[in-house]
Amino acid sequence: MAVKKNKIKNHSIGSDVEFFLKKKDTHEIISAEGLIQGTKKEPFKFDKENAFFATSLDNVMAEGNIPPAKTPKEFYQHVEKLRNYIDSVIPQDLETVAIPAARLDFEQLMTENAQIFGCEPSLNCWSGEQVIPQPSGDNLRSAGFHIHIGYDNPNPETNKKLARAMDLFIGVPSVLMEPENERKQVGYGCAGNYRDQKHGMEYRTTSSYFASEQKLVEWCFNNAEHAIKFVNDDMIETIDNLGDVLQSVINGEDKERAELIVKKFNIPLLKEELVAA
Repeated sequence: MAVKKNKIKNHSIGSDVEFFLKKKDTHEIISAEGLIQGTKKEPFKFDKENAFFATSLDNVMAEGNIPPAKTPKEFYQHVEKLRNYIDSVIPQDLETVAIPAARLDFEQLMTENAQIFGCEPSLNCWSGEQVIPQPSGDNLRSAGFHIHIGYDNPNPETNKKLARAMDLFIGVPSVLMEPENERKQVGYGCAGNYRDQKHGMEYRTTSSYFASEQKLVEWCFNNAEHAIKFVNDDMIETIDNLGDVLQSVINGEDKERAELIVKKFNIPLLKEELVAA
């Protein structure tokens, strides 16, 4: 008797995203501590009509949550609303920036909060091991654009499959699309990084760079949809033996092999010349 496989049904896509704060005149990155309301344990809900919209301080960054979305346009609109709100409450000489990593003056990092990295453990979808970021000990900080996929009756096995598919459809092509950055030096942005959530799965590999423009935000949504279809079409087993390769490509930012994988699986890119015909 064939084993009945769980399908991802009634899914939606949301995010929590981290922004750095930058001085408009000098372009210096500064800490958001004292400027952003909310904490990890008690986020500040700034929209009375939608409790999903919330802000919090994460290390030295302004973090925010958005509601789950059903379309790429809605996904972008939620991210933009969050960012506009943060820009509206910080001093006028500052602005949010969506970049993977930044170095701050050590004077910005003297507080206890600025030395706290991460909150809850995450997992590697290939090895099953816990992922614990290892701070570099210097002034480097990183920002993420975590993608949440909610669906009916979530379970750990489906979450693991989803995370593997997200490595293929988002992690690998991001190597070709994203400027070089130092984020992985502090243990963030590595392949296969995900968390089980009550609503489904949180994919944690993507950096804040992908929240910087509408076309990038919508690309993330659309490629997450491709990952969901890949799992639902029972295609995930075709990459079960590619875990070491995908991790090596993403973690090593191997553009040559990333391009080959993108072409083999016909993964949508914003760089049209790299998409297989």
